[in-house]
Formats: sequence, C-alpha cells, structure tokens
Amino acid sequence: MNSSILEIWSNIEQSNETGLLKRLYSNDSELYIYAVFQNPERHCGIALSFDKNIKIDISAFSNLRDLQVSLTNDNSFVNHYLLVIKLVHYQSRDVFAVMCENMIQSVLSLRSEKQVVRTIINQLEKWQTLFEKLKGEGLNSSEQQGLYGELHFLQRYQRARREETALMQTTTDGL
Repeated sequence: MNSSILEIWSNIEQSNETGLLKRLYSNDSELYIYAVFQNPERHCGIALSFDKNIKIDISAFSNLRDLQVSLTNDNSFVNHYLLVIKLVHYQSRDVFAVMCENMIQSVLSLRSEKQVVRTIINQLEKWQTLFEKLKGEGLNSSEQQGLYGELHFLQRYQRARREETALMQTTTDGL
C-alpha cells in the first residue's frame, strides 16, 4: 500500500461510518501503524498498536490545543495498546499530514516495538516544543491592518509588473 496519509483519510471519510476508524498505513511493514479518522467529528490522525508490556506516559500531551493523544486498548490484538494521535482542527490536515508522514517514515525501518514507541513519543515531544515556541499572541489589530496593506500593495505591484511584462512581450514580438 503506497497511498499517502491524506488519501487514506479521504477514503475513510468517504465511507460515512461513525466512530474512530482505522486503516493500516502500509502492508510492507511488520509494524501496525494506522491512519485513523473519527466521524462525524472529522478528526484525522495516526495510531500505533503495541504490546501492553511497553509502558509509556502520555500525560505530558494532555494540554495540547490542537492534538489529542490517547492510549486505549487495541481490540484488534490481545494485550495491545493503541496510541492514537489525532488532529482536532480538520482545516490544518495538510500540515499535520506532513508531520504524520515524517513520523511514520522515521519508524518504518525500526524492528523493535519499544524503539518505535520511544521514537514516536520523542517526535511528539519535539512537535510540542515547536508549537510552544510558535505559539504567540499573534498580530494586534494595527499590525494586521498594516500587513493587509502591505499584501494589497504587493498584489497590485505584481499585477502591474505582469501587465508591463505582457506589454513588453507584445512590443518585442513585432520586431
């Protein structure tokens, strides 16, 4: 299976089933990594099934604003947990998909479930650190207005340059 995570999410979403739905990401791996989609909430994400003997603590991820990280029993396998990482804002799925693909690729070559779980937790910690650094107050009203003005100016400037280039091309074609 060589589908992208976005394609898998789309296929799951189109099934119109409700609840947390999972599809195996790749048949080429011994790992049980899934693309997950929760209907009707439209939460997309990834999940990893692993042996219950591997202990992890996900409490550090309980306060994430845009992600839900949970650990549940995996009903597909005896004595297995399912680590689920879901995005709660569907409109951000394209960026989240890149992050998920990166995470999956970083563990596909690993053979030990313990290594895989540790790598995924480490990746989550890195994401958390990144998002905390990027989290800010945003632009205030006058800064937003200034940015809008600059963008409007650039748009008009680009349009004028394109028209100028087209005019120059027209005049040089006749030579």
